[in-house]
Amino acid sequence: MELIKEEISVDRFAADEKMQLMLEGEIALDEEIKSIISKRADCFVSFCGQTGNRLEFSGNADIELVCMDKNGRIFNVSQSEAINDGIVAEGILPKCMPQFSCSTASLECELINGRKIGYKLLCDVGCRVFDTYTALAVTKIEGADSVFETTANYAKFVSGKPVTIKIKDNITIGRDMPNIENIADMTVQPVNMVTECVDGGLSVKGGLKVTLLYNGDEGDDPPESYSDEIEINGSCEIEDAEAGMVCSPEIQVENSFYNILEDEDGESRIAEIECELCIYPNIFEEKTLTLPEDACIKGRLLDVKRENIKGIKYICSNKSRCPIKQPIETNGPDMLRVYNAFGTVTVDDTRVEEDRTVVSGVADINVLYVTGNDDAPVSGFTGSIPFEQVLETRGSQKGMRALISASPQHIGFNMLSQREIEIRGMIAVDCIILEDTDFDVITDIEEKDLPEGYLDSLPSVTVYVVQCGDSLWKLAKRFNTTVEEIAKINNIEDPDIINVGDKLIILKG
Repeated sequence: MELIKEEISVDRFAADEKMQLMLEGEIALDEEIKSIISKRADCFVSFCGQTGNRLEFSGNADIELVCMDKNGRIFNVSQSEAINDGIVAEGILPKCMPQFSCSTASLECELINGRKIGYKLLCDVGCRVFDTYTALAVTKIEGADSVFETTANYAKFVSGKPVTIKIKDNITIGRDMPNIENIADMTVQPVNMVTECVDGGLSVKGGLKVTLLYNGDEGDDPPESYSDEIEINGSCEIEDAEAGMVCSPEIQVENSFYNILEDEDGESRIAEIECELCIYPNIFEEKTLTLPEDACIKGRLLDVKRENIKGIKYICSNKSRCPIKQPIETNGPDMLRVYNAFGTVTVDDTRVEEDRTVVSGVADINVLYVTGNDDAPVSGFTGSIPFEQVLETRGSQKGMRALISASPQHIGFNMLSQREIEIRGMIAVDCIILEDTDFDVITDIEEKDLPEGYLDSLPSVTVYVVQCGDSLWKLAKRFNTTVEEIAKINNIEDPDIINVGDKLIILKG
């Protein structure tokens, strides 16, 4: 008997860890300001190294403030803070594939003597870890009288490493609006994103909604707001990706910049936009492995050594859109005109149930608007809108694992009064359901002599009544024969099907 061995690798879900990170400091200003109108922070981190169970990450927290000077002019104040820290995930293997996420939990800003802004930024950092277990397993047995094979179904985590698509395009302000003197704020959000695995990469289609808040060149008029959409139709390279694989990417916009350019008439009406789409692919491949589960040789005793391997199994995936619609009220001056409303989404709870998954969370909406107050012509406020979406996930059961990504796909608004605005939007919710699974592999087989007199102790012919838990394979090993011989003698068409109480004739091998 000859054993053919190969190294097999199986991915498993290893850890899901969370931590909070506090960043605080001061921003020195070039000029004195009167007030902070709006504030936000975008946080980005990625994996940079592993030391034992500690996964180290680095990134940036970009703080963006819209401020007003004593003359009522608005302008942008930005600060970028480096992030360097680590998170402990117990029991992970050296070959691990961590995926980090980072979001703003809270941002507090305080104006100090008009020349400094003190800030405290609390970040939520998450780390989802897959790792790879490798074993030297018997994949083929040659020279045995019978080999019983089994199949193992599992999922391979193809790629979670972030990839980027660089975007560069121009937005031209309409002729009915004043030229751009300076830009006080810019928001960039993905809309209607559609992704699909292709051979060697990921196809990405959709758009980026860009909204500019700028001061015009027409004297003391209030700031202007202009929105436009940049089309995206591209792809990013992912070496092991293939068409048909399952993906549920998380997409963030990072490193957004702008330049003010002149058009052909020499007027400052063009904003050149540069940014990066950072994509966590979350690609899985369904795998089926056929392995020997047992073997027998007539007249010999086989001592089979096994090892249990834990992995993950793909169950299903689904993509859904959750509408939101709710009025929110300003806590500041009355509104005359709304500049912009944009949002971020936080998933608070996920429940996997039979054939469905319930996802709930909050959409935090930031609103900038024109007031009727000459001393504070621009103001802003935030509001929160809860949401809950039920996704059909056929085959799911309680205890299974859900990988969820959620992001705003559209945020619209309608002024109801000078105090209230109705937010209408759509949240994209993507879901992949995984199940923890395990299976045994044969690592070695030792061939031995049968105990003396064992064959002589067996009857030449046995009429056996099938018991619960019996199989032809077990009976063949017990009576030193083969599955094929038992099936032939008893006219059994399907060797995998025998019924409790059946009487079988078994000849000693």
